[in-house]
Amino acid sequence: MRRLIAVLIIGGTITLQPTRVRGQTVTVTVTPTAPCRFRQPTAAHFDAGVLDTAFTVTVTATAGAVGGRMTRLRLRTTSTQLWPGKPLASFQWRLLPTGAFAAFPAANTWVTAGDIPVTISGPFPQVLYTRTFQCRLLVSWADPPRGLSQWNLQVGLTVAP
Repeated sequence: MRRLIAVLIIGGTITLQPTRVRGQTVTVTVTPTAPCRFRQPTAAHFDAGVLDTAFTVTVTATAGAVGGRMTRLRLRTTSTQLWPGKPLASFQWRLLPTGAFAAFPAANTWVTAGDIPVTISGPFPQVLYTRTFQCRLLVSWADPPRGLSQWNLQVGLTVAP
């Protein structure tokens, strides 16, 4: 038996078209659309050693057959450093409210942020779930001065029947 799996990727300010899995249409919305945009660090950030931001992912079924599905949220970054001297290990993420912070193992490597079973029952559109992520950048007084920065983060969704 063949298994059909669809993948959505949202990067930076791009919103993707709906993805279909055996007649199922699922959309992913990331708010804000630039998920890991860091403001200019202040003295308080340097004292604390971190600069943080958050974004929300909403998964919605917009049409299709009712029934159970398994979804998998994934994250990756294509950046190796945010600015000179800030390696990838300085960029971390976690699932709120209680997830532990984790670093990306390497650029262009997907990490699983959660496997979430859903039941699609309609009426459509049906919000299946919303998850909030926190990103943080480790900073120090030795870092060169920088203004507003954005990390190239992509959010992926796999849907399996």
